[in-house]
Amino acid sequence: MKYYLLILLVFPLIVGGLELRVIIKNRRRAHEKRKNARHFQHFKETTSPFGVRKIKVVCQDETFLKELVCAAFDIEWESLQREKLTDDTFLFNLPMDMPYPDFCQAIQFMRDSSLAEKKSRHCIVTGWYSIGSAELDKEEAPFSHSILMMTVPEWDEECYVFMVTKDNVCYRHEMTDWGTLYELSDVNLPYIGL
Repeated sequence: MKYYLLILLVFPLIVGGLELRVIIKNRRRAHEKRKNARHFQHFKETTSPFGVRKIKVVCQDETFLKELVCAAFDIEWESLQREKLTDDTFLFNLPMDMPYPDFCQAIQFMRDSSLAEKKSRHCIVTGWYSIGSAELDKEEAPFSHSILMMTVPEWDEECYVFMVTKDNVCYRHEMTDWGTLYELSDVNLPYIGL
């Protein structure tokens, strides 16, 4: 029997077994995250104030940053209110009427898109959003009428948006639209002010 045929038969089985192991590991990790989180199914902002809508982006490739920001917000670069803080850090003032779900989706899009790029194009994205009256499971949320910090941590491979309140309570969005929100007790993301 020719040994190279045996190798061709065994190799796909080994690769398939490794892929199955990764899938099981990821599901186990997701289950642990959910177990350590307080789950809020219904999260919604009931009144939206005009206030802070800012995003700070740290990115070493300015050309890539321009393309990324324009795609995330569907706004021309020239019409964006921005301030260059350092060589690789920009602060963007976004339209005051931008709804919360759109704000979160833009942060997630920017972080996820930059992860797909080469290392020099990775972006660190932090946002601040003034939330109005908000509900968690049809009761007023403890973070109503405050400025929330929004980010996708560098260590989160799934690119979930994390929301941090001024008193350092951390929440994770399962979706960036209104819906599932988890209060996390095992994550230490500090609130960073503007």
